Amino acid sequence: MRITKVFAVVAAAAALLLSPVGSAPAGAAIAMEFDKGTSAVSYELTNDSACTLYAYGAGCFEPNGDFFYVTDRLSDGHSAAVFWRNYYPGDTLYRNGACFNTAGVDTARVCNKNMREDSKVQFRVCAAEWSTKVTTVCSPWSPLVKVDPAA
Repeated sequence: MRITKVFAVVAAAAALLLSPVGSAPAGAAIAMEFDKGTSAVSYELTNDSACTLYAYGAGCFEPNGDFFYVTDRLSDGHSAAVFWRNYYPGDTLYRNGACFNTAGVDTARVCNKNMREDSKVQFRVCAAEWSTKVTTVCSPWSPLVKVDPAA
């Protein structure tokens, strides 16, 4: 009986310590969305696009269409990925995820996401592994970008 109580206390403490910290509603964890990018042929960046260039990759967010664009710039065996955060309302984390380019060096891929028109996005470019979703090195986070600036 005593062992059961000790286990229950340890399990409750572990659950409390491992709970996500942030602005998510009580009891709701925000799951990461992981996507493999598709061909970037039919997508165009505009003057509203926000971009980050780093040695191992480049990433952009196009707010007029809600897509992330990622280019792999190094032949290093790692994928390039854009990790993103979507905030709504205000500064509350609403969604987050990553768009991977697994096609190799000198290729571009896109992930088309459906963001709320009145939300904000920030992103960073990382060298990462698709199989494990682990990053090895990342750029700093971008400034916040308004989704659909024409709205």
